[in-house]
Amino acid sequence: MSATKLYKSFNRGIKIIVFVLAYYFIFKQLTEREVHFNTLAEMFRGAHFSLYFTGAMVLVLLLMLVNWGVESRKWQFLIGKNEKISWMTSLTGVFGGVTISSITPNRTGEYLGRVFILKKTHPVRGILITMVGSISQLFATLLAGTAAMVYLFVKFPVDTLVWPPVYVIAAIGSVVLLTVILAAFYFNIPGLYGKIETWIQRRPLVHRFFNVFLKYNRKDLALVWGWSMVRYGVFSFQLYILLRVLQINFPFADMMAIIALIFLGITLIPSIALAELPVRGSVAIFVLSIYAQLSHVQIPEDAQMKMLAATSILWLINIVLPTIIGSFVISKLSFFKIKKHHKRTAGGTWEGMKDQ
Repeated sequence: MSATKLYKSFNRGIKIIVFVLAYYFIFKQLTEREVHFNTLAEMFRGAHFSLYFTGAMVLVLLLMLVNWGVESRKWQFLIGKNEKISWMTSLTGVFGGVTISSITPNRTGEYLGRVFILKKTHPVRGILITMVGSISQLFATLLAGTAAMVYLFVKFPVDTLVWPPVYVIAAIGSVVLLTVILAAFYFNIPGLYGKIETWIQRRPLVHRFFNVFLKYNRKDLALVWGWSMVRYGVFSFQLYILLRVLQINFPFADMMAIIALIFLGITLIPSIALAELPVRGSVAIFVLSIYAQLSHVQIPEDAQMKMLAATSILWLINIVLPTIIGSFVISKLSFFKIKKHHKRTAGGTWEGMKDQ
């Protein structure tokens, strides 16, 4: 069998495995939580399908497209420093990444799913570039979560919680410290590279990949972070709409703080995207209980179920639906490519690949 046919067979095999595993995880989650989704269906059957309700659900669906559209533009910009691609190609890579990431811990497979849509960029460089975008998104989540914690614990007395105040202060301090460290790291990526550049240059293979960080200045990183904040605002607003539709009504600022803490908890707890539904539900109920203790607000008996319903719907729309879409675009990904021979130069790089 020729190398070309062998690589095509490998590519086809991996695509089939990803496709089967993705749908297996979806089926497993839906069947294992059949009672949960039956309750959710009952809630919807009991809802009034008014123009407001229908419009809200359509808006949430449209915002899913905006969410991933913004992410695609962000990745297109990042990759554009190394290889020019269209927004549609970027979107294809993003949806393919969602599908592969849905079956890997903490969505690490997202890097692999995206880079294999590229034609000129080495996969390792593509992964490193994609990590810049992921760090910016993590920074956005941590920053919003930090602001939410400070807001709630300034607005409400800490001594109303069942935990000692020192534990609460330590928790806030830890998140603030992590946010500051991540911000310092993210906005100084080129500078940090410069500090170890001498060490890296003595290792041509490492230098070939890691010098990609020199392509981004602070203005570029700030722009990427801005897109991450826009995206964060989009999926936060999605959850806000769902909570309001299900008649969970707290003051707007309090609601946004609750949502920020939910996303902070989901981000910090390791999980697999398609298997993170119970994590989402547990975090949402935990945050709701903290808010109830702090504010002394009487939480309705069905509030926990409504919170579970809202996070479940968002999981279906933002994770499951894009995973299904991505399962039809992974056919365009090439996991194995025939290597081209390049002449090695005295500087330790490979001719024809200096910019890739």
